[in-house]
Amino acid sequence: PCNKKMDYNKTISLNAKFDGEGQDRLQQRFNDYTSLIQSHCHKHLFTFMCMVYVPPCVPKGPESTSVTGVFPCQAFCQDVKKDCEHFITKYAKRSWDATDFNCSK
Repeated sequence: PCNKKMDYNKTISLNAKFDGEGQDRLQQRFNDYTSLIQSHCHKHLFTFMCMVYVPPCVPKGPESTSVTGVFPCQAFCQDVKKDCEHFITKYAKRSWDATDFNCSK
């Protein structure tokens, strides 16, 4: 879903972050939060989730040939958490920090 709505077209592999899970499993993880997305608990929730599951890929520096992913900063994560944590507890039956959205990681 992210590739059609985000303004970037290059992402990094998240195999290390998600213990080698394939794209299909990552897509399922994203889809597990359909109720959260439909809640519209935060105006940038979809962007936040896309940055967690399919982060944009950017050069490490102006002349670098290596790349890195751009993940949500802690302030963005905390802002989304403030508005959406109660939906995670209600629909996913777990705490925010027990999800892929843990702001301390």
